[in-house]
Amino acid sequence: MSLMHKRLRETIFFSLLLCVLTFFLIEKKTGESLFEPPKAVLIQQTALPAKETIAITAAKPAIQILQEKLTTTSSVRGSQPDRPIVTNPNGTLTLSPAIIHYFDYFFSVHAQFSRSELITLLTADVMQHYPKSFQAELIRLFQQFLSYKADFALALETMSDYDVNYLFSHPNNFHTLKLDIQQNFFSAEEIDALFTAQFSQLSEPSQATIKDNHYQAYNKEMAETGTSSIYDDATQQRFKALQQQRHVWTERLNEYAKQRDEITANRSLDAAGKQQAIQLLLNSVFKPLEIKRVTALERGGVL
Repeated sequence: MSLMHKRLRETIFFSLLLCVLTFFLIEKKTGESLFEPPKAVLIQQTALPAKETIAITAAKPAIQILQEKLTTTSSVRGSQPDRPIVTNPNGTLTLSPAIIHYFDYFFSVHAQFSRSELITLLTADVMQHYPKSFQAELIRLFQQFLSYKADFALALETMSDYDVNYLFSHPNNFHTLKLDIQQNFFSAEEIDALFTAQFSQLSEPSQATIKDNHYQAYNKEMAETGTSSIYDDATQQRFKALQQQRHVWTERLNEYAKQRDEITANRSLDAAGKQQAIQLLLNSVFKPLEIKRVTALERGGVL
């Protein structure tokens, strides 16, 4: 055998030996046999947290929130509207002042609710307590009622002191203004059915008007005969006291008018100076409420 063949066998022998040693070293280190199927790998499962229970509270409907506010915190809390009987035998709506009284319950809290909220509240009440056949008509009338109220309030805000004073002088003046505005929102039939009866009650003379009429009758009798026989002594004493109060008031007005005219005629003062002087005179002679009366008389050309 040649030397080259001998060395080749040695090389192959040592290569095989090296492979065997390497195999045993790997098996010892890993503890697994390369000739066995891989062992199943057991992975410890971590228990997943139980799904959290979320308490879902259904949101309250908007109408329920409004109704709770109306009945628990508003100025009408603890009360109920007077719901009129407005159903004809044939199922149609009967118009009457009671409907306006019903509307007034909701309107009375208009400072605490918006217009749309008031309509929502009334709509819910109408749908709960009245037939479907005329629910829409009641809701429409309420919307018109709110518009009428808003326009009437605006008319009062833009009036002068004299105009307001005139309105308060007799219920008929208020009725005339209201009627003018009502015609913008209601038909003649609706105005007659909803508002006329109310006005009839308001137009009855007040106690103040009755007393003033008695006083004027007393003055007339005293002027004609010098005596009064239609009133008892206590009543005549009250009339005399009232007569004295009015006499003092008239004198104060006349004295103010005299001084005011003197200021107006003063050529040394310009327009602004005259106005300032007259205002100072008013403040020195009259109280705040009296100033409003005097101003109204001046604007009306009485003083």
